[in-house]
Parts: sequence; structure tokens; C-alpha cells
Amino acid sequence: MMLCACLAEDSIEKCMDRAKEIDTEMVEHRIDYLNDIHSLDKLYKEIAQPVIATVRPHWEGGRYTESERSRLRVIKDAIDAECEAIDIELATPTDVRGEAVGYAKERGVLVIASRHVFSGTPDLLELIETIDKMRDMGADVGKIVTTANETEDCNVIIELQRHARAIKFPLVSFAMGEIGLMTRVSSIRNDAPFTYVSAGVATAPGQVDASRMRVLMEGT
Repeated sequence: MMLCACLAEDSIEKCMDRAKEIDTEMVEHRIDYLNDIHSLDKLYKEIAQPVIATVRPHWEGGRYTESERSRLRVIKDAIDAECEAIDIELATPTDVRGEAVGYAKERGVLVIASRHVFSGTPDLLELIETIDKMRDMGADVGKIVTTANETEDCNVIIELQRHARAIKFPLVSFAMGEIGLMTRVSSIRNDAPFTYVSAGVATAPGQVDASRMRVLMEGT
């Protein structure tokens, strides 16, 4: 079981302090939570685990509000700071997305393509088409996160997880919210490369900490 803790603090100093407490196999650094983006290389050298760098824009539920070209520069800075992987939203403008993916590939950094839906869960066919688009853009791993308003939403996500496993595409997929908690567990059961847990600050509805996730996994 691979757990990825979401590191979301407003300063590099707080990130460094929090990182010392993290005992998961991976760390996602939410760069968009920083008040002042600097010294990423210093931070990543201090984090023992592989780092997924994420600069989540406001239009996909994040906190980054600057231009897309500015966000691209931050993504490149994170790659230069030797993160293990970069998370790039599927809805990123094509030119920015292509440049970011190319820059990452040239430097041996994995590309995670992500899509987040906060209003509900699209139908299975649309989500399968999302996987196809992620593969076409050159993603090494996909991340599809929806919101569970009812149990049927969970069933859709579980079917999506099974589809990804059948086509051998590494996919992290779950539904946010308390109703969707089961999908965070089933994601691992369906060969997701990892799943996300909180490291102090929850960055998504229904996100749990590492200790609770381990208990949930042991109980299944």
C-alpha cells in the first residue's frame, strides 16, 4: 500500500517542519498553498520521500491565481528542483500543458494528468474518455477525482478503477466526500499506484490521515 501525504503549508519553513513528521511513502507538495514561492530545491532536498509537485490553479479548486504562463514557470522550477513527478491538470491550456509535459519528459520527471469534478460524478463513458485524453497527452499516471453525492457515484468510480486496471493504465481515482470514502480504499484494491492522505491540512473533502487510511485498508 502506497500512501501519498499532501503537504499544504503557507511557507517553506512550515513545510520543512511538517515534512519531518510525515511517514508515508510519497509526498505531494501543494505549491499553490505557499504565500511566497521560493527555495523549492532546498525543501525537496530535505524531504526523504519522492515528491509530487502540484501548482493547483483556482479554476480547478486550488489557490494559484496568477496567469498560466506564470504557473508554467513555477512548474518548471519544481522540475528543476528535482521533484519525482509533476501534476498537470488535463484542462490546462494546450500550449502550456504541452510545454510542461515536454519539459518534464526531457528531465525524467513523471507526469500525472489530473481532473477534478466538485459538483458530482460524470457518467462512466465520459470518465473513460478522460482516461483516453490523459494517455494522449503523454501522462504516465492519471488522477480522476469526482464528488460522491450518492452511492451510485461510488459505483461509477469503482467501475472506472476496474477499467483502468484492465487496460493497465496507472490511475488514482476516487470520489470526494464522506460517501466516497470507500472509493479511496477500492482505488488501492484496483491497482492504483498510490492514494492521497492528509498531512495536517486536508486538501480535499473526505481526505483522511495516514493512520486512518491504514486502519481502513486493514479492515478490507
